[in-house]
Amino acid sequence: MPGIIPRSTNRAPGWINILLWISSIILVITLVGYFGIKKGISSLGDEIKETQQKIISIETPENQKIEKSLLIYQAQASYFTQALAERRYPTEAFTLLKKLAHPDIVFTSFDFDQEKYQMNLQGYASSFQVVGEQLSVMRENGFIQEAEITSLTIGEKGEINLGITLKLLSSLFK
Repeated sequence: MPGIIPRSTNRAPGWINILLWISSIILVITLVGYFGIKKGISSLGDEIKETQQKIISIETPENQKIEKSLLIYQAQASYFTQALAERRYPTEAFTLLKKLAHPDIVFTSFDFDQEKYQMNLQGYASSFQVVGEQLSVMRENGFIQEAEITSLTIGEKGEINLGITLKLLSSLFK
């Protein structure tokens, strides 16, 4: 008869029951939040599609004219960009001349042909040795393709009048 006598069962502590209820509530809130967010995202996606269709349907002749004019400006801007990329810097000829000029030579005339990359210089020096040194320095420079004396005379005061033609490499101006 021992099985007939009712016994009291061991009950779980009260804090475990509270924890069970809190966990159940959190689970329900999470599920409701998940499905709510999913529905909100899909409705936003539908709104985006509708807005895009409205934008496409708004195409008016005025907008088309604006787009054509923008394309023209874009082509002009690309032409300008290309022109700037191909631009030559003739001031590099002055920089080179400043760097290579002998201190005892005075250049009185300067002519530069951008198409031929040719520089014609006129000036005077104190001696033939200075002229030789100047020509030697110019011939040794990597940006000068050819350096030659075009005229050489003795002036009234004993100075050496000279003319020099330099053919420069195009890489100097880029």
